[in-house]
Amino acid sequence: MLYNLSDDKFIVLVVDTVQMTASVSSQIDAPTTDALKVSGGKNYLSFMTGTPTHLQVYTLSGKLMFSTIVREHKTVSLSSGIYIVKTKDYSKVVAVE
Repeated sequence: MLYNLSDDKFIVLVVDTVQMTASVSSQIDAPTTDALKVSGGKNYLSFMTGTPTHLQVYTLSGKLMFSTIVREHKTVSLSSGIYIVKTKDYSKVVAVE
């Protein structure tokens, strides 16, 4: 998959088959300095931040699922799948069970 993340837009240029391998960690991950913490669970995405943060959530096909400002904590319901979470300075791919 090729994509362009310039100008706060996610545009799918070409779609190919996406293959992914995931594993469950048996240990606590090392702490990060990310201003935004994102986690996926059973039909939800959860966001935590120390400062108000505007974010967008996209499907892998580029469809905008929602756009919101997170203040401290927010959880949203989503169907299972792989999503791209994007802010001004941050992008992360997250799985929802």
